Amino acid sequence: MKLSLKFTIVLFCISMCGMMLQAQEPINLNPDKNGEPWFAGGLRELTPQDYAYLNSLPQFIVDEQYRTRTLPVSVDNSVQPYFRPIFNQDGGSCGQACGVGYAFTYEQDFIRGMAANTLANQYPTHFTWNFLNGGNGGGSWHFDGWQIIAADGCPNVNGYGGSMWYGGQSRWMSGYQQYFEGMNNRVLGIYYINVSTPEGLEMLKQWFFDHGNGSAAGGVVCFGGGVYGNFQTNNLPSGTPEAGKVVVTSWDASVNHAMTFIGYNDSIRFDYNNDGQYTNHLDINGDGVVNMRDWEIGGVKMANSWGTSWGNSGKAYVMYKTLAEPTATGGIWNNIVHMITVKPSCSPILTIKATVKHTSRNKIKISAGVATDLSATTPEHTMNFPLFSYQGGGLYMQGGYSESDKTIELGLDITPLLSYVSSGQPAKFFLQIDGQDPYNEGTGQVISFSVIDYSGTTPQEAFSTQNNVPINENGTIFLSVEKSVAFDAPNILTDALPLGAVNQPYTYQLSADGGLSPYTWDLQVDYAEEIQQG
Repeated sequence: MKLSLKFTIVLFCISMCGMMLQAQEPINLNPDKNGEPWFAGGLRELTPQDYAYLNSLPQFIVDEQYRTRTLPVSVDNSVQPYFRPIFNQDGGSCGQACGVGYAFTYEQDFIRGMAANTLANQYPTHFTWNFLNGGNGGGSWHFDGWQIIAADGCPNVNGYGGSMWYGGQSRWMSGYQQYFEGMNNRVLGIYYINVSTPEGLEMLKQWFFDHGNGSAAGGVVCFGGGVYGNFQTNNLPSGTPEAGKVVVTSWDASVNHAMTFIGYNDSIRFDYNNDGQYTNHLDINGDGVVNMRDWEIGGVKMANSWGTSWGNSGKAYVMYKTLAEPTATGGIWNNIVHMITVKPSCSPILTIKATVKHTSRNKIKISAGVATDLSATTPEHTMNFPLFSYQGGGLYMQGGYSESDKTIELGLDITPLLSYVSSGQPAKFFLQIDGQDPYNEGTGQVISFSVIDYSGTTPQEAFSTQNNVPINENGTIFLSVEKSVAFDAPNILTDALPLGAVNQPYTYQLSADGGLSPYTWDLQVDYAEEIQQG
């Protein structure tokens, strides 16, 4: 298989002092208190680790062959069959409403060619949110949920229980089969675009049009904005395109809500300086330069998760100007949007099935590991997960209060651990439980643990002989099972790359075989570098 590989080095810095984020309890902003609730305040404060992660994300780059084409005046991807119907989020779940309910559902259904108007093709907000909300409805960001889905998948709404938030805001799903079925639905990559410039806006429009790569339809993106205080909506003026439709003309500096952009319209307009004309070429803010902050023509289209009573059946336009404005003066969060790519399918080769009992789930972390030394008592390589990791509040494992809620049956995809063993090589696979409970508030045990090999025609389950093992509430326990897995590992066939020209774009096709396509490529940074004079 021939593969195109493009390397793009991007410097992307986020100023922590400029984020203007505040953790807030969800508040109903609907003036009609008898109508649908319009909850905002569902974003958490970001940590230094979050900023480091966001800085590491790759920038979305349009394939070079598509950059000079003329795009249509408008695109609205909510008319695509892959866009699910507008819904009203539960509590402060806006990050997962846009990231999973809209964006992941759209991209997964697009790549599979399925319509998003059935529960089987929709994905629940609360599968991810309930790992992120502290067990009590706390806030999260869209990229929090995407990391969970990338690591271990997401069940569809039917598999989750039949609704987006089946079981409420604290429930953790129990049942290995449901986790396993969810492993087929995965985020592949997370990207960003800085949309504060015409160049960034053009990249966004290319994504809306056809994912920037010639696909049959475009995609959607997620963003954050402030919907308290200085958040302003108006109606597009009479005599202009889309007259009467709701348009967002300014955001508040306190970012508290996550939403979805679904398209654009270059023709809508709003007279910011009340001079009776609509311009993109005048310095209307008096800062001495003309840029997107002065634009009165053009905007993106958004979908909210406040039901159909908000905006125009749950949607509204957003002026391009707000993409470029600093957050402090009416812009979206950090002038950034995020998008995802997803896998058409994903078939795990090796998984963990475990039954764990505990009375305070945020005191434990569940990981996996492997060692090729069969006498090892601890793993040589460890795999962490963004779920089951000191999360969910001090509740029972399933989030309820009954005796049965103390016990959960879970599944984890540990296929990446096969990178450390050879096909058919006997190895020891580990379930690792770390405890952090200095006040001895919880207690629990691992009831059972097995690994399941899906590399053959029928699954082969290997059971650990360690059962009902007490969890060390302030330490680590390791359960293990020996297993050899015969798998077809991917192999890069290209042995060397041709020389590149200084200051010139570099593209070269690599070839590989084995494994399961599509392949993803990354740089191995521990390479030797040699400088030649000449």
